Amino acid sequence: MLRTATPNNLAPAGHVGSAVVDVPADAAGPAGRTLHVVAAHADPAAAAFYRDALPRLGHRVQVARTGPELVQACRLLGPDLVLTAHELPGLDGLAAAEAVCRERPVPVVLVWEACVPPVADRAVAGEWVMACLPWPVGEAVLGGALAVAAQRFDQLRALRAEAAELRRALEERKVVERAKGAVCRRTGLPEDEAYRRMRVVASRANRKLADVGRQILEAEDAFRALDGSPAGPGRVPGEGA
Repeated sequence: MLRTATPNNLAPAGHVGSAVVDVPADAAGPAGRTLHVVAAHADPAAAAFYRDALPRLGHRVQVARTGPELVQACRLLGPDLVLTAHELPGLDGLAAAEAVCRERPVPVVLVWEACVPPVADRAVAGEWVMACLPWPVGEAVLGGALAVAAQRFDQLRALRAEAAELRRALEERKVVERAKGAVCRRTGLPEDEAYRRMRVVASRANRKLADVGRQILEAEDAFRALDGSPAGPGRVPGEGA
């Protein structure tokens, strides 16, 4: 048996209580992934269910009983996933999860006893809410929901990273095109030759082509200032003169 220290609950006054929970050595979540879960529920029976069921599913668990305790636990432990009831003392589960995700985004699974429209609307609008479950929930359904939520969260992060990379590549391409235009205006070279020379400079200096382009645009701004001309299309937005 692998013995993993997991707090029973969060005590008041900023103190995190702890206990040791036995986790079978061969236990693992779906797809072999073990998650560190912070679970929150005001009902002692639900808290006990999480403490028993999540280790059987191969996950480590920290149980909170109030919204502020949920936020505190996530700050201290940096979990892989948050599993929370909506109705919590002190701060409701969605508000607590939003506070957690503002500091460090994690996938959130919301549990509710009754799906009322205002809560459903907030859950749908919640950026990091990956799944919603009715309470009570069975162990197998819970395990599947956690696996799906974690996978969807990873996919969302990958898509966002890809989108950010595409935006960066587009911005760099714009810089290179503006710089190429500046070279053409200053030297009278055709575009293909101006581009080739920029590539040669970047290669010799072991720099990115976009960095060389920014340097050219900065020089272009300097020449315009010396000529007494206003800064034109060569200027890179957000950069100093």
